[in-house]
Amino acid sequence: MVEFTVAKTKVGPLTERYQNGEYHSVDKRNNEGVKRMALVKLDNSHSKDYKVAYASDPLLVIHGRSGVTHTELRATLEDLEIWSVANFTPIEIPHGAGWISGFKTTPDRVHLIDRIYTNCEQQISEQDLIGDKENFSVYY
Repeated sequence: MVEFTVAKTKVGPLTERYQNGEYHSVDKRNNEGVKRMALVKLDNSHSKDYKVAYASDPLLVIHGRSGVTHTELRATLEDLEIWSVANFTPIEIPHGAGWISGFKTTPDRVHLIDRIYTNCEQQISEQDLIGDKENFSVYY
């Protein structure tokens, strides 16, 4: 089973992360070249455990739970007929002391969240789709 979240949100390039009682610089990309981005709420607030350079315009972000790879998440999105809906770019998102895999769209694709919600609604049981159309989790 793969768990993932779909949200209308903002992202920002991660510059520093709070660990061991102080802020530390963060590599802007992981070893595979994937950008490290922080989730930023629509009101521009974010966790104080990290610092971001700026917040993007609202866009669509899909991210897995801890331990789900980009490959596993993409395969799940393809199976649910979500992958082809938009051009997704891989990102890494801070989570606890580690990172979780995710994908983001461009701001002009944020409206596709309705289509993604409908695809999920049609293919999985009601109890495995939790939340509203702007922020929901899927258990598949």
